[in-house]
Amino acid sequence: MRIAWLSPLSRRSGVSRYTVSVVDALRRRAEVTVFAPPVADPLVLDGVPVAALTGGELPVAGYDAIVYNLGNDVEFHAAIFAAYLRHPGVVVLHDARMLGFFIGYALDGRWGENLGASVDRFAALLRHYAGNTRLAGLLARDPGRAAEILADPAAPRLFEPCLWHATGALVHSREMLGLVAERHGDLLPAVCLEHPFYLYAHEYGSRPLLDRRALGVAHGRLLVVSQGRINATKRIHVLLAAVAGDPQLRSSVHLAAVGATDRAYRRALRRQVAELGLEAAVTFVEEADDHLLHSWVAAADIGVNLRFPATETASGSLLEQLHFGRPVIVTRTSHYDELPDDAVVKVDPADEERSLRRALLDLAADPAGRERLGARGAAWARAHCDREAYAEALLRFLERVVAGRPAARVVDGVATELARFADPGIADVVARRAAAELARFLV
Repeated sequence: MRIAWLSPLSRRSGVSRYTVSVVDALRRRAEVTVFAPPVADPLVLDGVPVAALTGGELPVAGYDAIVYNLGNDVEFHAAIFAAYLRHPGVVVLHDARMLGFFIGYALDGRWGENLGASVDRFAALLRHYAGNTRLAGLLARDPGRAAEILADPAAPRLFEPCLWHATGALVHSREMLGLVAERHGDLLPAVCLEHPFYLYAHEYGSRPLLDRRALGVAHGRLLVVSQGRINATKRIHVLLAAVAGDPQLRSSVHLAAVGATDRAYRRALRRQVAELGLEAAVTFVEEADDHLLHSWVAAADIGVNLRFPATETASGSLLEQLHFGRPVIVTRTSHYDELPDDAVVKVDPADEERSLRRALLDLAADPAGRERLGARGAAWARAHCDREAYAEALLRFLERVVAGRPAARVVDGVATELARFADPGIADVVARRAAAELARFLV
């Protein structure tokens, strides 16, 4: 099978790291070309041709399948989404909400000939899919409120435009699979696969990771690490409050937040650290290559991977923590709650600070329990997140999508003709019946 794979390859993108891992496994089973928006310092893909994805036409003739990786960052995914609107294909949906992407898309003026028209189009999408135009009005009056809107747990989902031209959908959580099915039933082929490891270690090779002393962690301190892109949804402010609110944790814990931080959130966190008197117990690592990042993760006594609201369909940073056998605390929500209860510790978002403090105290008091929890998490990840198995399952799904194209074209034709002359609801019913009948003839 010849596959055109569209993805960012930026070092700052988790989707890019996923691509490096998956394509490396996929290229041994298929002929893959990666199309990526140009960046100054891309991740390296060995043995796979990489073509620049620009504003021009996508040269997809001769490919059996086109795969679009769509995530929430407009900087990395706008060109991919624009190509997707011209050429239908299989979508790997990396974000369960996508609201941030479409806010950025609107504010970049990509929906219309000017900013006003673009925001109007965004408002129409919100009205149609979420019954909500208030957010579009807020953005039109004050674009700077985008971060505030995205941090609101009640903000709506807006993933549906990512499936407009989809011939198939791949997601990484059962929750997201259910949301896709709500919209499309069995008319759209969809599959849920466990997100694979994407540990990007080949650039530092066999070079040993830094130990706690080299990282500047005092002897005897309990090292608690959260890593990845740091923003308000990662709840570092709650973690700081949980530690500061208990004398034992204040005197024993060293917190490290490793990864680029949104500017406004970084300022707020530094103010909070000063107000709580935690300056000596907190490290912010803004710039970390993979060697330094993995050094912090591997050295941790406890990993923290909170999300609220949780927007991704899976967490690559969580898999890094599990890979290194770290005991991890997560939020009991979305795909995190799909993990086995004995593989991670889950805290209640309705009682977040108190339950997080309790979890930290319990793990701090039980070193042997931390080791057992870390081992169970690592064993689960090895069994469920193997990239070779992922590539095999992905290829089977692509083959199923390709085999179903003739039936899909018939269904699309029927729905299109009915939509011209009848109520769209009738078209939907008839299309579903046609799909069910045609499915009987597919192998």
